[in-house]
Amino acid sequence: MAGPYKIEVDTAGRCFEFQVHRRELDLWGGLGADERSCRYHWMDGRQLRQGQGGPNFRTCVDFWWLQAEQNGDGGDPVALQTLALAECFPLINTARSMQEVYRDAHLRADTSIHSGSDVEGRTGRGQVEPNVALAEDEDARLRSVARLRNTTLIQQELERLFWGTRLTGTEQQDLDEQACQWLNGLVDASKSGGRDDLIRYTTTIDQLIRKLRRRGDIGSLRTFLNAFSYECKAAFYTCYASSWSAIVHTLERTEPENQLGHRLMRLWHHQNRPEYGHGRDAFCGQVLALHPLSRFMLTSSEHLEAIRKWIDHPSYDSITASGQVGQHDEYWNLCGSILVAAAEYDQSRERAESSREVHGNVRPDADRAISCNDEPTIAEALEDYFAARRIRCNCAGELNHLSHVPSADGEQSVVTMTCIACGRHSTHTLDVRDFIQSRR
Repeated sequence: MAGPYKIEVDTAGRCFEFQVHRRELDLWGGLGADERSCRYHWMDGRQLRQGQGGPNFRTCVDFWWLQAEQNGDGGDPVALQTLALAECFPLINTARSMQEVYRDAHLRADTSIHSGSDVEGRTGRGQVEPNVALAEDEDARLRSVARLRNTTLIQQELERLFWGTRLTGTEQQDLDEQACQWLNGLVDASKSGGRDDLIRYTTTIDQLIRKLRRRGDIGSLRTFLNAFSYECKAAFYTCYASSWSAIVHTLERTEPENQLGHRLMRLWHHQNRPEYGHGRDAFCGQVLALHPLSRFMLTSSEHLEAIRKWIDHPSYDSITASGQVGQHDEYWNLCGSILVAAAEYDQSRERAESSREVHGNVRPDADRAISCNDEPTIAEALEDYFAARRIRCNCAGELNHLSHVPSADGEQSVVTMTCIACGRHSTHTLDVRDFIQSRR
């Protein structure tokens, strides 16, 4: 992959520097039918999925927040929650367990895919399958779904392919309560001390996440961690999409000849944000450019042709400006290609997983430090006990273990806990027999 170059975006007296890559996409299948360029720019997604999120994480979040403040949304609760969650993204961006919520794990570079290098510049290596094509009847079925022009049906297909754990109403309520506790701590830190205090408070969240990961599969608490982690990812994607809107605006001035590329990037780096209170959009807060199905779309001549026929529509600008995209076959044909690419990715993912299982190369989840069967420490077991019985601080904060002293007869124990939200200490008399029973 060619090295990155810098794009500078000036706004409100500040200069934001993004590191991006670029390549030419052949939308005409090598036929030379048109000499116009389609230059695609992207950020290295591998960096976003590692460590602290690479050089673009902080720039994207800071840019989005400045835009929010400039628009008068700095005190808006939804904006504050988005900021708080996005700041937590580097805490969870390597966690494989989020696949239990929504499947978007990137395949190894040597996994079979359409010929050529992928959008992140990698070239396939080693033994690969001949192709990733779906069975003809499944390909036709998915394209026919798109031609029905029914977004609900398209969303159902994407959910079938990508959605993981489904929660009951009670489970969702319990998890919402836990998430509110974490979010309130993050937002309160931001309100009291600004961005610096918010970033510092993420250390507390990091400690809680690490504690949950250490314990392995602990039912609803692990489900909460996965769901919370995915919300952090979707929040960061909001910042990412906002940054790309500005980047493309800059590129329109510096590369005026790349009209098709600008149209593609506005589509590919965009996040559909549902109206408040209306739940997730069809793509569950994802961005096409960051989902691995993009690798299938942008390396297939058939899928690239569907992209070209839409973004090269003679009336594209007026159609998109008027919001009439749903009246045109070219748009729905592109949706059909996206569904097919999604299924191609899912099929390749399943084959890759099956191959690793057959050859004994299954890698344990990166976010599990110990086996699910390993015993937690007494301190961790006590914290689990208090959490399961919803024993919390008077401020509703979760309690962490400080110390415990058993009574002389061994039937009780005096446990001292500290609140992760306000830091207040509290003492509790514990029935040892009830505690032992809870661990069986």
